[in-house]
Parts: sequence; structure tokens; C-alpha cells
Amino acid sequence: MLAGGAWVFEPEGSVGGASTFYPSVTGGFRGREFIFVAAPGTHPYAYSKDRIGYNFYLFALSETDWSLSDVIERWSAGGHLKQRGSHTTILQSRKHRFEYHNGAGNNVVYRLTTTSDVALSCSALGDFVAVPAITGGYVGRVFYAPVSVTLEEEGRSAAFIVVPLEEGKVTVYNDALDTIAERTFTSSDVENRNYWYHNLGIGRFKLIVQSSGNICFMVGQTEGVVDIDHLGDDITFVGAKPNQEVRFYAPTMAVVFAPEDLTISIDGGAPIRMEKDEFRLLESGVHSVVADKHVIVEILAGGSSWDDWGSYLIEPLDVDVSFEVPEGFLEKRQEYTTYIIIAAVVIIVIAAVLMLRRRGRRAARI
Repeated sequence: MLAGGAWVFEPEGSVGGASTFYPSVTGGFRGREFIFVAAPGTHPYAYSKDRIGYNFYLFALSETDWSLSDVIERWSAGGHLKQRGSHTTILQSRKHRFEYHNGAGNNVVYRLTTTSDVALSCSALGDFVAVPAITGGYVGRVFYAPVSVTLEEEGRSAAFIVVPLEEGKVTVYNDALDTIAERTFTSSDVENRNYWYHNLGIGRFKLIVQSSGNICFMVGQTEGVVDIDHLGDDITFVGAKPNQEVRFYAPTMAVVFAPEDLTISIDGGAPIRMEKDEFRLLESGVHSVVADKHVIVEILAGGSSWDDWGSYLIEPLDVDVSFEVPEGFLEKRQEYTTYIIIAAVVIIVIAAVLMLRRRGRRAARI
């Protein structure tokens, strides 16, 4: 976990915290066991629960039981979630400058186990996150991400960015699979490295994305000005497998890292050689990276100032893992309430008709 800034662990205001996905024990950002240091959430001492940005944001990819405890086993919690259900809480994190902290647990390291695959994240204020695909890596067709703008302040808005690698239709849903927005990308959009930036406004959002072609997906929040260049402040990471292209938007800048000796093409340019541990700086804007070995990119989003940022680091293993889309994940639940009410009304009407007939027969006999 890499985090910093004067306000990142600040409990006295409502502006601290960072957002990130927690890696699983088996690699990637989906699994059934997570051992993690709790990221800084937003304002665990909040006078209003609505202001909290939770650092334990559990999302069920399939119906699951879950169990959470601190590593010293003095505190534990658990429960059951239906598919696409979620559970949030504030966990104890690192002490800040006043030498006290709050949140559940008696340690800053926790262990989560589940009976089915889940995604686990921290969703705090002022974030910018490159979202891992449900199927693994950062390139895919199905994504999930929470984004929480918990401070009603001018210049703040939740937002998402879609960068296509293939032509196709992209639909963004909420967790009930109600459509929030959709857009179709053409082959020209892919060739010109066009992207889709969309503001969501103030609130808590649980986004599910489905695309007919491969895309990269990012979420964040504006600070100071509702504009793509004012996302953050935060840092995030993306990675790519050998010979896999990955695309992203860098609000401030980006740093390309070579985990090993490799040959790389940046933004469609001529291949260049990078030695192990070498890095290259990229300016603000949309970028494309493809290399013959694993490559990792750090993306910086400065917001209005660098005062609360953080992210879990990634490694090649987090990019290499692959999964299937869980069965039923993109199927909308049937709403049975209306049918139950109609059935009840029909039964009442039939009962009333039968009662009237009986009374009529009795009257006829008399």
C-alpha cells in the first residue's frame, strides 16, 4: 500500500482517505481470501454517516458467506450476501498525526474469507482508480467499481472514463442493472484513441459495466472544478500482459515502469527498448502502451492539490490471472412484488364472488 499527503489519515475534516482495490491472496483483485492493510477511509469520526467513505467495501460476484477478522483475532464479523450485494464498514487504519484512530478491529491488518468470489475495495473521497476487469487484468468487457462523493461541495462530482480498444457498445449500470448511460464506439474511435468521460454528480454509486468489445475503465471524482483534468487527487496503477495493449487516461501524468528488460510501443510509436527498472514519463492525456513483456503504469491525478492519495501496488501476477464472468452476474433480478399483489387481489375478488353466490343461494331457498 502506497499512500501519502497531509490529509490522507485526517479524521477532523471530511476530505481525507484514498480509494483502491485490495489484491487477493491468489493474485488479481477477485478471490475468496484477502489479507490486507486497511486503506485510509474518509472521516471515520464523521458527524454524519453519509459523509463516511468506507475502507471495507465488499461486493459479491456470486452469492456468498463471508467472514472478516483482524490478524490478532480479537475482533471478527461475518454475514451473507446475495449476488451483486454489498457490505460496508470502516476498519481501523493507521494512526494519524494526533496519534489516535477509530474503526472496527484491534489491528490494521485483516483477513477476509468467503465461500464464493468477491471484489474488495476502499471507496473514499477524492479518488481516481483504474478498475480491474471482472475477468482479470485491466482490459475486458465486464467491470465493477464503487465511487463515493460524500461531500456536497462545489466542484465535486463522481465520474467515469471508458477508453475502447475495440468497437462496440458500452452500457453502464447501477448494481440493480438499471441503465445509467450507454455509448457506441466505432472503429474510427478506436483508431483515434477517443474516450468517453461522463459525470455522475454527488452521491454513492456502484457501477457495473458491460461492453461488446474490449475496453479499459476508470472511475474518479473531480475536485475544485467539474472537469476531467481535475480528477483526484490520487494515484492508481494499470498493467498489461506481454503483447497486450492497455489504454488509459492520465489527468496529470503517468509513469511507465519496466519490471524486466522489454521492447515497448507507446501511443502507437516506434518500438523502443527499456531495461529492467527503467521508467518513462508521459504527459496528461489518453495513452496506449503495448510491450513484449509485462509492463506496469502508475497514473497520477492531481486534483486541486496533493494532500490525500494512495493505492495498492500491483505486480505481474495481478495482471496474469483470468476468470470467467460469474453465472447470473449480468441477469437482472425479477421483481415479484407486483405479481404477488396482483395474485392477492385476484384471490380476494374470487373469495368475494363466491361469498356473494352463497348468500344468493341461501336467499333463494328462503
